[in-house]
Amino acid sequence: MKRSFVLLLICIVMIFSLNSQDFDFIRQKAEEGNPVAQTRLGIYYYQGKNVEKNPETAFEWFMKGANQGFPLAQYYVGAMYRFGNGVEKDLKKAIIWFTKASNQNQARAQYMLAAMYYLGLGTDRDLIKAYYFYKLAERNKVKKAELMLNELKNIMSRSQIDKAEKMFLNRVKQVKKPNKKNSTNNN
Repeated sequence: MKRSFVLLLICIVMIFSLNSQDFDFIRQKAEEGNPVAQTRLGIYYYQGKNVEKNPETAFEWFMKGANQGFPLAQYYVGAMYRFGNGVEKDLKKAIIWFTKASNQNQARAQYMLAAMYYLGLGTDRDLIKAYYFYKLAERNKVKKAELMLNELKNIMSRSQIDKAEKMFLNRVKQVKKPNKKNSTNNN
């Protein structure tokens, strides 16, 4: 289990640190179904790096990685739905994909979800959920999240803040709980 995790980490580092000369390698790995390579290829198409910029093709590659559960790809799918870049704008789908990524602790997705709840984009405005997701993003080192938390503290009631803090603490406790199945297999 530990060895396969280390190999996955090595693969991720290699794919995300490759230069433009290795585009063919990334494309091959993406076509073989590697979600990290699919996401990287999506970034290349989105930015126009090593290929002609093509948001529609970027979205297709992001979606392939997202459908395999890769949180960074899920974030990008959410972002593309959020802004209508490469795909028709759909705020409800953006929330779905940001939520999937957030559930896997993807910090940028947590920040985007917070902003959507704060502004009421694709959903009813919900300051409690906005605070909760900004708090998660802050915990994951998103600097802008702290500023937004301070702003929310100025407009929310004490009971709203307490409710959001309780949601946050419950989430932190869930993340810290060891998976019994995995912990018994690693001994």
